[in-house]
Amino acid sequence: MKARIIQLAQAGEGELEGFLETLSNAKFREAGEVLARDVVPALPLDVMWSVVTRLTRRNNRAYLGTMLRGIAARSECADQTLFRCEREMDVWARGMTDLDRHKTLLALLPLASTPQNVSLLLSLFGGVGRTVGHGHDIDYLIATGTPAAYFVLLGYMRIGEHDKAMLTRIARRVMQRADSVAFNAASLFKAFFDLPEVHGTFSLQIEPYELGRLETDYGAFVKRIECRV
Repeated sequence: MKARIIQLAQAGEGELEGFLETLSNAKFREAGEVLARDVVPALPLDVMWSVVTRLTRRNNRAYLGTMLRGIAARSECADQTLFRCEREMDVWARGMTDLDRHKTLLALLPLASTPQNVSLLLSLFGGVGRTVGHGHDIDYLIATGTPAAYFVLLGYMRIGEHDKAMLTRIARRVMQRADSVAFNAASLFKAFFDLPEVHGTFSLQIEPYELGRLETDYGAFVKRIECRV
């Protein structure tokens, strides 16, 4: 089945979709596993995005989860070339419901290991831009909990730095993740924005002279919140 699906995926619009719709329920489930495990991870990147867009638009309930698992399995996740296809991703995003976008962000944000790609995903699938008052982007960044997400979150917090109560709530929510990187990020936020109401036993100590660099140098930011020298 794998060879057949790959052949149809590369054949053009309608071929793969038509084949999948002829399958019995059991065979369709089998095809979904093959798509996620073997086909989507192996297709050329441009073909993959075409297949992902076509299938999810045909039946997002049947295919979205399968496509997201396949995307996550690609080797490009390691070096971030996956997210260089901004035009193709934009085409895919424009056909999505709000629930589809939500599921996609939850699945893809943990794969984005640079602040640039975190911001790209939020701009394509979040739909709320860099507006602190809206809050949706912040929710996704906290839920993601990666260094790249926290670096972008720092930028969002900078926009609303006049609102100490809001910044304190954000730092406390980060702490609730209860892992070492989250605690270190909260410690950094506490120091950066002078948040005395953020209480905790923090192992990370930030010197005032470090703050400017940590805001602009992602490499330095990662080393500090991961406690690497």
